[in-house]
Amino acid sequence: MDRLDLTGRIVLSAGGLLLALIAGRTLADPIGTAAAAGLALRTPGAIGVFLSTGGGFPLGAALFALACAASRRTVGPGLASLAIFIMATLAVRLAAIVRFGGFAAQRGPVIGETLIALATVAVLAARYAADRRRQMRGEAADLRHSLGTPVPPETRAEPVP
Repeated sequence: MDRLDLTGRIVLSAGGLLLALIAGRTLADPIGTAAAAGLALRTPGAIGVFLSTGGGFPLGAALFALACAASRRTVGPGLASLAIFIMATLAVRLAAIVRFGGFAAQRGPVIGETLIALATVAVLAARYAADRRRQMRGEAADLRHSLGTPVPPETRAEPVP
């Protein structure tokens, strides 16, 4: 396992655990979690909506991120999905802050979501750059081979898993 795979798995695991913690808090005590945010869940329907949106959706995203961390082939797609999920959540949160205020109460989640989004995008960019370098080395080796130039073993194209 190379460093980028390990880093990707760490970022996916951290994002998955963060989402699992959010889901767990909401699923364990929906009324208390809602009250801490200034929401009143007055009907069973309201509790159901809050549980599914505040608990079920983050739990599903957490399980997906953690499952993607388990396999080398799914780290890249998992990182892309996590980045989209976290950045969409962050965008909605920031839009709500701009529209309605309340940054002080949401400072912690904004910082956490921003850090996870930046780490995810940074690892995705590094993986893309490494794949591109690997591909270019392979193309150069193929060109040298077709011209009859000996190809050193370290520059031969690597099979893509």
